[in-house]
Amino acid sequence: MSEKIDVFDIEDSRQEGAVFINEVRGQIASSHVNLHRSGNPHRHNYYEILVIMEGGGQHEIDFQKYPLHSHSIHFLSPGQVHMISRQESYHAYEIIFDGNFYLLGMKDHETLLQQPFFHNNSPQPVLRLKKEEFEELLPPVRDMKNEFAKKRSITDEVIRSCLHIFFVRCQYYFNLRYSPDSSAEDPEQLILNRFRKLVEKHFSTLHSVTEYATMLNLTPVSLNNRVKKGTGICARDIIIDRIILEAKRLLLFTDLTSKEIAYRLNYDEPSYFSRIFRKKTGVTPSLFRTEMKKKYRYISNFEQHRPAGSM
Repeated sequence: MSEKIDVFDIEDSRQEGAVFINEVRGQIASSHVNLHRSGNPHRHNYYEILVIMEGGGQHEIDFQKYPLHSHSIHFLSPGQVHMISRQESYHAYEIIFDGNFYLLGMKDHETLLQQPFFHNNSPQPVLRLKKEEFEELLPPVRDMKNEFAKKRSITDEVIRSCLHIFFVRCQYYFNLRYSPDSSAEDPEQLILNRFRKLVEKHFSTLHSVTEYATMLNLTPVSLNNRVKKGTGICARDIIIDRIILEAKRLLLFTDLTSKEIAYRLNYDEPSYFSRIFRKKTGVTPSLFRTEMKKKYRYISNFEQHRPAGSM
């Protein structure tokens, strides 16, 4: 029942609040601190942001493939499974930080959970920008990199402040792209955001719309109508989709049986869990595991015969 996926720890993780800034050109990073190279999918226990100046390559996040386009930003949350293959044209800043590092300076400790690009709050972990928009985000990123190299007594506070400015601007452009009719003050959007955060926190134990509606002081019908208006899908589908994503991770990267995964996700009847999985994916859990392992075995063999370029 061992994990089959590498889980990378942030260096000096025993120290509260860790951060690293790297600049990568092709396969070469400005600093090799905490850069984990792997030809197979892996996950981190920290946040990672790729600020891509020049594209080239592919990034796979939770079974979805995203090209590494110029003027784009990729967001990774702790626990997400990913694999990146960089080409020689690739040029990016990589911001790596422990959640405690950012939250130490924040009065609201849910700040990271409120960001639309982290923690499955949105199905879109990539923000593509126009050149002029992207360039607006670069000053705080470059300030972070320069300050990181100085390692002064004020370095953490400077980086934390720059990171906050960066997030505010990213959220602005993210909402323009993916939530054009909503704002932070829109009560309907606030309810949807709270619902997504609750699902992320409780999906492995709470499966019914009624349970989430109760926590939000809404009726199940009201919650479902609000969620469907904001996302185009019903509340139950958001809950099930999050469960299925976790099941896929466990099937591919652990030795847990389908029955054990069902129990871990709080399904007393494994056969019922299998029916839900098949309805959502088109295959049984065992067939999904077989097909995906074949796929990643091919990728692993392929990576062994090409220049190192995955992280």
